[in-house]
Amino acid sequence: MALKRLVGGLLAAAMVVAAVVVTTTGATSASAAQRDARAEAQVKIDKVVTDFRAMGASAFRYGGDQSWTVQAGRVSSFDNRPITENDHIRIGSLTKPFVSTVVLQLVAEGKVALDGPIEQYLPGLVAGNGHDGTKITVRHLLQHTSGIRDYLGTMVINPLNLWATHDPAALARNGLAKGSNGAPGAVFLYSNTNYIILGMMIEKITAHSLTQEIHDRITAPHDLTETELPPAAKQRLPEPFSFGYTHLLPSLKIDTTHYSPTLAWASGAVVSTGRDVGEFFALLAEGKLLPPAQQAELVKTFTDEPYGYGLGLIVWRLSCGMTAYGHNGVVPGFVSVAFATADGRQGVATTNANIGPSQPHMQPMHEAVELALCA
Repeated sequence: MALKRLVGGLLAAAMVVAAVVVTTTGATSASAAQRDARAEAQVKIDKVVTDFRAMGASAFRYGGDQSWTVQAGRVSSFDNRPITENDHIRIGSLTKPFVSTVVLQLVAEGKVALDGPIEQYLPGLVAGNGHDGTKITVRHLLQHTSGIRDYLGTMVINPLNLWATHDPAALARNGLAKGSNGAPGAVFLYSNTNYIILGMMIEKITAHSLTQEIHDRITAPHDLTETELPPAAKQRLPEPFSFGYTHLLPSLKIDTTHYSPTLAWASGAVVSTGRDVGEFFALLAEGKLLPPAQQAELVKTFTDEPYGYGLGLIVWRLSCGMTAYGHNGVVPGFVSVAFATADGRQGVATTNANIGPSQPHMQPMHEAVELALCA
């Protein structure tokens, strides 16, 4: 989802939550504030189902001195249980921080220059249509300031594209063919093409698949056993999973649970669970995945307060004064929001409903996450 689409949700969340966040001292008042935050978060998650007709939605709070879950609706049209923290979901653009982490680890190892041109790593790919790969750097790609437009466009409108197998280079060329949005480093334009190109760069430099690099560098060492960038042939979600639904009309939805990971790939194809996602962002927020120099680059933002975009990471200045690090994700069938703070608090919200281009149900999801983090 474009960052400007997120702005309204973040600003609205800040205004709503300001009235309910309570700063207190003492165990009793703190406990009461936590109960109030959980009750308010339940209202937000209920709204995702009642007001926006999502099949189901849940929010999870982990870390610090409390953990809780609020749930509404159900996991599928034929199973009445709610979405749980252990259900596998497609996390969409929450994939991007995984990819940026791998890139920044390669920077720390001296294998990639953050301000080096992409032409150095993928000769000839970024050229023509107003693009110059000798001027577009790795940082520009991570930060969405490359000027490269999004490859997806109308591809997601045709359901057949979900089950087709797509070549990353073809996806990149699709975005590059749309012309430049501006000089590198000048303008923020959220574009999934940037991360397709970064995925290709990782594979070229390491001689390993992006799936293997994410596994070897992030999920295996940190026991994120339920998280994976699926290989091209793996279309089914692992058990247990939430079904995913895409709304074509307010009263018409189709099952978009199992499909090819190749359409989103490095820009949004990771599969995970609410529990694993929360832990990943806590590790990232606490600086446990990157050396200090690369951690500082990760959270250095291009855009302004109260939110900002770093290197594949949204930095959110919460209404309660804390700073949270995370991302939101939208793919056919699923929408998710996940953030964590440097002291280990984690807030995750997910729904098994993609309800259209504006995704209005993301606002109460962001509000639920902010309530969880500020409690």
